[in-house]
Amino acid sequence: MITGCIKTQHGNLYLQINIYPPELNGERKRRWIATGLPARGNKTQAEFILSTLKIIIQKDGSLIPKYNCSHPIDKVAIDFPHLPIATIASLRKYIGEPPETDPSLERALTTSLSASDGESFDSIRNMLFCDYMVQWLERLEPTLARGTYGGYIQQVHKRIFPYFNTLGLTVSDIRPGHIEDFYRLLYKEGLAANSVVHYHNNIRKALQTLYKKQIIPNNPADLIDNRPERTVFEPTYYDEEEFNQYLAVVRDTKMELPVLFGGVYGFRRSETIGLKHSAIDYKKSRLTVQHTVTIANISGKLEVVREDGVKTKKSRRTMRLLPIAQDAIERSIERQAHYRKKLGKFYHLDDKDYLCLDEYGRLLDPGYVTQKHREILDYHGFKHIRYHDLRHSCATILLAHGVPLEQIMRWLGHSDIQTTMRYAHLQVDKAMDNMAELMGGLIK
Repeated sequence: MITGCIKTQHGNLYLQINIYPPELNGERKRRWIATGLPARGNKTQAEFILSTLKIIIQKDGSLIPKYNCSHPIDKVAIDFPHLPIATIASLRKYIGEPPETDPSLERALTTSLSASDGESFDSIRNMLFCDYMVQWLERLEPTLARGTYGGYIQQVHKRIFPYFNTLGLTVSDIRPGHIEDFYRLLYKEGLAANSVVHYHNNIRKALQTLYKKQIIPNNPADLIDNRPERTVFEPTYYDEEEFNQYLAVVRDTKMELPVLFGGVYGFRRSETIGLKHSAIDYKKSRLTVQHTVTIANISGKLEVVREDGVKTKKSRRTMRLLPIAQDAIERSIERQAHYRKKLGKFYHLDDKDYLCLDEYGRLLDPGYVTQKHREILDYHGFKHIRYHDLRHSCATILLAHGVPLEQIMRWLGHSDIQTTMRYAHLQVDKAMDNMAELMGGLIK
């Protein structure tokens, strides 16, 4: 996040922002952005503009990934309609525009795919494999959640298509060795084993469609020698004392609800930010997980995706509204009422249905929550854990107090007990400690 302040020049307000380009090795570089506002009586609106720039501009001076698109400033103007024309013009001059889409990818997007559209099986066999992968994804889009589709685009458009486009292989040319070579490249580029598994799953599913239609004699992805395998992730977590310390420092801030729901209820980030007022029944002291907010890369643009749905059927769960949570929600509502009165027409009303808002009434960006979480831990010298590890902390605290894994599975909304079993080693560790204490007392 950038830093900055408001300055007065020639009777108008300007924003001085401080950026830290990597090539300057930590040295500050100043940039000036016009607000187009007279100095007298417009300080509140200038503060709003500065707050907005702190959200969309990164420390190195570039825009956040959400605006990595063909027309970033136009997208900013749509997302923040209260930004003055002068500010938009300054941003356009400062940021510039990124390069256009690869023309070979445009070719793939207009290539026909299946025999059901009048093409013969032979023409599909002779289609470039990279084109087939793009078209397979486009056909799959209506069946996918928006966020899932965005993840698939990243894989297919950014890595699979360029690699196999260079090879020039057709669908019928693809062999297990070609796919293995691609995986080796991914590992060489530093991708984690679990990420390579995702690539393998999509390539296999795409080829399996052709195999089932008997367009190809077998699925090459099933015949590779070194199939990618998931690694077992060992999460870090807070115990109850550490979590209580963290919760205390975020009390009465916009991060209180994200931290509380992550650590107390084990919510995923998407579930926390997606929590709406309509999901809470104060009379029955119940809350229901039924909305999500995620970040997805859609056609090269990072977008915040709001969905009236959850990850799996078991992710939708109704839970008791704890007094600590109700108290935090009520204090958050009071703060928002204060901000709305103070800002007047500059207060954002489009997100009023959600609970996790900033000082301007805007829904907290998922990326902001993750970044702010890291900053708070660093500032207070707390043990570093990922935001998602608050969910793990919730599970480990419950397990340490004897709650069975089956109940923890329901609390976290896991789809099956195998996912929850990652915490089983904690039970074993506790049992080993108990036996060690027993033997230490018996043997003199």
